[in-house]
Parts: sequence; structure tokens; C-alpha cells
Amino acid sequence: MAQIENPAAGERIVFVQTAAETGGELLEMDDFWTHTDHRTPEHVHPEMEERLFALFAGDPAGQGPEKLAALLAEFRREVAPAPTAT
Repeated sequence: MAQIENPAAGERIVFVQTAAETGGELLEMDDFWTHTDHRTPEHVHPEMEERLFALFAGDPAGQGPEKLAALLAEFRREVAPAPTAT
């Protein structure tokens, strides 16, 4: 699988399925973050739906299960495609 890394951000992206492999239907990637305060910038996809799920190993915040539950809630989201101009 192809991957890219951004050491400055502590991020590594592994491409599981690409548009080229799925006839333009899907981009699936695993995004690994080593910095617990890392966030994606606000953005839109005019003709795509985005789903983001967070999986953590251990206690990344070092603050117990309540903090971990809050982090998981923050990182699970689905974003509908942005409306397009007609």
C-alpha cells in the first residue's frame, strides 16, 4: 500500500483503496497521528461524503477513561457533501 508521511505534524497516511483502484468510487485511508492535539483543518468536499473514526491504543491523553471517551466522541463524525452551486 502506498503511504505518505509528514514528520513535522507527526502524521502518516496509508492508502487502503484509491480512486484509481475503485473506479473513482472510493478513497479509503488510514491516518496515523502521533500528536494527541493534532486536528484536521476545516474543509469541504463538494461531491464527497467524509467519515472519520478514531481508534486509540492505550490512553493517549494520559488522563483516564473519561478523557478518552471525550476524545473518541470528538473524533467520530460524518460530513455530508457540501452543496454545489447551480
